[in-house]
Amino acid sequence: MEKTLKKWGRKTIKVVAIMAISLYVFITLTLVTCENRFVYHPYSFGQQVEHETLVHPCAEEVYFDAPVGVRLHGNLLLSGNYIDENTIPILFCHGNGGWIGVNTEWIFFEPQEIHAREGAQPAKYAMFLFDYRGYGRSDGTRADLSEENLYTDARSARAWLARRCACAEDEIVLMGHSLGGGVAVELAQDGAEKLVLYSTFDTVPRVARNFCPIYPFDFVMDNQFASIKKIPNVQCPLLQFHGTYDCTVPYRNGRRLFSVANEPKQWVELKRFGHQYGLGSVLLKELNDFLDRDFSESAR
Repeated sequence: MEKTLKKWGRKTIKVVAIMAISLYVFITLTLVTCENRFVYHPYSFGQQVEHETLVHPCAEEVYFDAPVGVRLHGNLLLSGNYIDENTIPILFCHGNGGWIGVNTEWIFFEPQEIHAREGAQPAKYAMFLFDYRGYGRSDGTRADLSEENLYTDARSARAWLARRCACAEDEIVLMGHSLGGGVAVELAQDGAEKLVLYSTFDTVPRVARNFCPIYPFDFVMDNQFASIKKIPNVQCPLLQFHGTYDCTVPYRNGRRLFSVANEPKQWVELKRFGHQYGLGSVLLKELNDFLDRDFSESAR
């Protein structure tokens, strides 16, 4: 009887070990072959010309070039009718899903007609929303998507906005939601006026570990977006929002990122909010106060 139990125990351990190894191999092969499908969820218009490409009737449609001949698409929105030397330029980097048209909830002012002839007023804000390659009306397909290519596209968008607003690139406010927050942190290392993050993480592998804690995603995934290693290099003021009920990027991942950021910084906890929340009245007040604040005095 004892020998039988030992034999049965050894077989059980063997079966469990084989199952664990098989699961590990399966997850690894799935990540290697399908990682981009997990990380990126673009909506691309392709050759469909009938789609509306403006996020707002007052938006200015923009096409601009990234390196290697990639043509990208974006929309410029103004809170007034024209840009002057006091206009605050803002570059918004959207998350991994959809295109700029499903990210209108992050527009925090009522866009105005650009270059209106009568009663023209200068714009306080100039907000540029753009699509990475493979998204929306931009060139490319899902196969072209990678961490480095997103950074390249965002830098091209920042360069376009700087030219349009006649300002330096480090005078631009960077905003990012979710995966776009990782893009914004990358750019902020080069210098930025301010940085605003919505529902952003420390690294993509650490977010993945929330769903499978025992798997070493850090060593397998190509798309790292390791913002936690980069944000200590960011010297501009930071405003970070995160919902306590966020199931896509859990609250703790956002807090880890915030904990290693430099001062001045501000954390806004959104109780009972998830991953997509838009800008309600409370958030708008926090955002407007942050954008209006002169941090040069507090730094002295």
